[in-house]
Amino acid sequence: MSSRHMTAYTARQLFDGWLSGGLIAKDDYKQLEDFTLSQQLERELPLYLRILVGIGAFIASICFIAFLGVAKLINLEMEASWIVWGIIFIAGALLFAFASSDKARTIQHSFLIQISFCSMATGKTLFVAGVALLLDPYPGWGITLATLLVTLATYHVYNMAIDRFLSSLAVLNSLFFTLTMEHIPFGAEEPLINVFFIVQLAAAAILMTHGKVRRDYLPLGYALIASLCIVVVHFAMTSQIGRWGHHYDFSPATINIALTVALVALIGWAAGNIAKLTQPALLMASLAAAVLGIVSAPGILLSIGLVILGYAKHDRLLLVTGALLFPVFLFFYYYNLDLTLMAKSGILVASGALLLAGRAYMHFRGLDKET
Repeated sequence: MSSRHMTAYTARQLFDGWLSGGLIAKDDYKQLEDFTLSQQLERELPLYLRILVGIGAFIASICFIAFLGVAKLINLEMEASWIVWGIIFIAGALLFAFASSDKARTIQHSFLIQISFCSMATGKTLFVAGVALLLDPYPGWGITLATLLVTLATYHVYNMAIDRFLSSLAVLNSLFFTLTMEHIPFGAEEPLINVFFIVQLAAAAILMTHGKVRRDYLPLGYALIASLCIVVVHFAMTSQIGRWGHHYDFSPATINIALTVALVALIGWAAGNIAKLTQPALLMASLAAAVLGIVSAPGILLSIGLVILGYAKHDRLLLVTGALLFPVFLFFYYYNLDLTLMAKSGILVASGALLLAGRAYMHFRGLDKET
């Protein structure tokens, strides 16, 4: 669908507009309102409160684990003890969540939800630590396997978006850092990292642009985007992978190509149809994306993609994230150029002049008008 204006509407405002325009009858208004409320699983907290809840759950889980250790209720030298206590806390979290289901929008409901989330965070931490200790020669793969198992087991039975987001992100991050830091036979680290990135990019594209994705999987979509950002930040800071003492260079060429193709496809999707890429303005934008894919870094392409995606979906979180990441990646890009400061200054001046010239040309041809 085409994004003409960056305006967010509530469901009630939309229904009021339909009613005033004669598109729906007055008798249907209440039915639509009831249906919309029934489809909304829970009233999400504001973003800053969700961040605070996550930080609080992390601190609480550390306190719970420290208490178990001090009280000698858990044997720190036995992996099975960690795993058993982890399962107990996870089961307790599910019970607290179930107990809160019939106490919506009350203080008791909020208290039970917070206790449930803290218990779930503690249980998952204990379970992952126990499995990692059990697979001691391969701790990275142990953490990845444990986070994957516990996320698959709780994703559909524990209905809390922040837990789904954090658990999915933990799986993706664990796998990425395992691929970059653990020894993999036959030098397969680089192709595996490229495949991992492309699969993440494709999955994020499906979840964030497909119109019929269930709301349950939106946290997974945001986790995939966050993971993509972490990957490109990592390679913006260092171009090496491998264990300590066995580092070797990693080329982001494949990641650049994947992001370039995704950016062009995203431009077409935001315009309403891939076929519209033949229009002059969109064709120029696609050519600019292709040039960026050749001369720039993955982070710049990803941040531009997030801005476009956020604008098209009226998602201010994605829009602001892309806008904030763009100058960061731009800084890393120019900082890593193997040129003198005078040459870098010349590139910055030339880039700015080129952008201004492009903007003037689009205005002259009328290509900056929304269609």
